[in-house]
Formats: sequence, C-alpha cells, structure tokens
Amino acid sequence: PSTWNRQRILWSWKLATLMVVANLIFARDDQWEFVHVLTLPYLTLYLAQLRIPRLAGFGKAGDFSYGLYIFAFPIQQLIMHWSDGRLPLLPFMALSFITSLAAAVLCWHLIEAPALRLKRYLPQPPAQTAGVAATSR
Repeated sequence: PSTWNRQRILWSWKLATLMVVANLIFARDDQWEFVHVLTLPYLTLYLAQLRIPRLAGFGKAGDFSYGLYIFAFPIQQLIMHWSDGRLPLLPFMALSFITSLAAAVLCWHLIEAPALRLKRYLPQPPAQTAGVAATSR
C-alpha cells in the first residue's frame, strides 16, 4: 500500500510566493527552465486547491476543459509557426491561452452542450444487478 497522503503537502502562500519570485529572478537566465520545471507543479496544485469565492461560479458558464485540451496544442503550434518562434514566452502563453479559451467557449456552446442535450434521447443501457454474474462451463 502507498503511504502517499496529500494532507502532508505543505500548502503555503509563502512558499508559493518564493517560487514565483524564483521564476521571476531566473526569467532571463539559462537556468529558468530548471527552476520552472521544479516550481510549476507545486504552483499549479497550490492554485488549484485554493478556495477563491469569485472563481467558485466559474463553471456555471460551461465546461471548457475539454475544448482547452483539444484546441491548446494546435493553436500553440499555429502561433509558433506564424510568429516564426520570435514571440517572447509570456506573450506567447497569453495569446495561446486567450485564443484556446475562445475556441473552447465556442466549441462548448455550439457543439458540446447541444450534443449533451441530445443524450436523453439515446437508449439507456440495462441496469446492472448486484451479485455474482452467471458463467457458463
């Protein structure tokens, strides 16, 4: 059995701030990628576990996660191609995210949500009964 326990992770705004500062200090240094790889997982999980009241209703507008998953990589590749790789990292990330989010929102409202509304018209699979399934010998 695993001894992993997420309650043992220290969620500290001080540690998160220190990691952001480290990224900013090394932003124009050759060591930036190393610092980024070490700090990004913690920062991502730290932000994800925060309970921010203003963001609590974010999902009410729709579930854009699948659209972001589908569109992010192709859009990043297009932006990289069109900019000949000359766009600095932060503008590249901002433009990629905004464009991907716009595509995800359109996809949700024009394709995903209407398709999910049609789901009720599909035949439902038979309910599973509890117990041991019969096997043939």
